[in-house]
Amino acid sequence: TGINANFDSAELDLIYVLISGDEYVSQDFALYEINEIVNDTILYYQNSKKEINNTVVGTASLIPAEDSLNVLSFEADAIGEKLFESRTNANMLDQGLFETNIFKGINVRPVDSLADAYTLSFIQTPNSAVNFIFKVYFSLPEDTVSRIQNFFVGSRFFSTNVDFTNTPFLSDLKTQKEISTEFTDNEWYLQAGVGITTKLEFPWLAEFAAQNPNIAINKAELTFDPILASQEIHGIPPSPLGFFVLDDNGNFDENLIL
Repeated sequence: TGINANFDSAELDLIYVLISGDEYVSQDFALYEINEIVNDTILYYQNSKKEINNTVVGTASLIPAEDSLNVLSFEADAIGEKLFESRTNANMLDQGLFETNIFKGINVRPVDSLADAYTLSFIQTPNSAVNFIFKVYFSLPEDTVSRIQNFFVGSRFFSTNVDFTNTPFLSDLKTQKEISTEFTDNEWYLQAGVGITTKLEFPWLAEFAAQNPNIAINKAELTFDPILASQEIHGIPPSPLGFFVLDDNGNFDENLIL
């Protein structure tokens, strides 16, 4: 753009799917800038927490029931102006230099982390770039309306961190630790993406087999009853549930799935 161009505004659009929760609840979201370079050579970037700048650089509000386009749109003028002012910088022409010296990335989070509103999934299609667009609006002196420059965001990563402080029974649970259902009113928990699993043990099967060597089991059935209100609040469990056989050390082979 010309040296006399003026920055007008910027917008980040993320296409989403409502996974669970109350679609009539209004929720506010904020953008923060990441202070560390992200390793973007893998799609799923877990077990690493990046340093986040505590200054809000973009905001959005959403009521899914009133959104027919399923687009979470952020006002992101702080980011847009930063990119616009760097438009003649040589670092803009090199992806590595751009990430090092201009802009390392963003962190998206709900403003009220205690609110149990709803869960969104930012969808990915074969042409995922159209699902994540950063728009910069600018104008030249002779313009009567803003011009637009689209920046398409391709493959993305995710890192998930959870806070169980408000969850009965799980508030003090540490990584790699377990809690018996004897102490959870016989309730058990599943949560995709964060490693919450349930181990089922049948300590009397070997004794049953030893006492009844001539019995053939034609069918065994295992059922789970969801807590009545849990699906309304948290949504249904992940659609594919995997059951793995554990060895004597409690480890499972990902290839040995029931």
